[in-house]
Amino acid sequence: QGLNGIPPVEVIVKDNKKNQVQSDKVKYFQRYVSCLAWSADDNYLAVVVRNGPNESYVLTYDYIMRGKNQCCEKFDYVVNEVKFTPRDNQKLVLLGEGMFGFFGIVQKKFVDMSNYQDIPNYQEARLASRGLKQTFTSVIFTPHDQIIACSETGDIFVIEIMQVVQVIDPNQLIQKGTEPGTRLKFNHLKLNSSGFVAATDDVLYFFKFKPHPGEAPGKG
Repeated sequence: QGLNGIPPVEVIVKDNKKNQVQSDKVKYFQRYVSCLAWSADDNYLAVVVRNGPNESYVLTYDYIMRGKNQCCEKFDYVVNEVKFTPRDNQKLVLLGEGMFGFFGIVQKKFVDMSNYQDIPNYQEARLASRGLKQTFTSVIFTPHDQIIACSETGDIFVIEIMQVVQVIDPNQLIQKGTEPGTRLKFNHLKLNSSGFVAATDDVLYFFKFKPHPGEAPGKG
């Protein structure tokens, strides 16, 4: 029956040659909430429900209207994180496997507004040959409306108005004595007043903002 009365998802594998369901390959995937995000004004809540091995639902709720469902859409990939933009509670950034998306909510539907330029894709051909995709894991917004994001392949990059303006080379962060060829895998980013921290499975890296002209150190 699943958890809390919610039935698991039946995942069926087909034999493409015979176009038949392989009865021994029927599995059950338990749905679960994978991440949450509030809008900056606390009026809207975004919820990501993992609905299968490669499927996610993203829902938004109007908290002021007693949790009325505002929007619900299925995505055929794993969504790792959702964030409302700081200045608009009708726009979100979604990160996942092969996906770095910017969406607006229009008439209770998600509208893809992504037009990002030069997002790093480390060894794209090598990943594709193994059936893998670039996986984006975390995103933050700076006070200057920049977007900072990271990926499992070790890239941290900064976006201004849909354009990547800086990429932090993860090879410069490798500690001495590390096995050659090691690639960092960043999982989380967190912002503070003077910079941000990036986390791998076992190491924290701290970054400080370079000030804009005329501003106090750590504010740019």
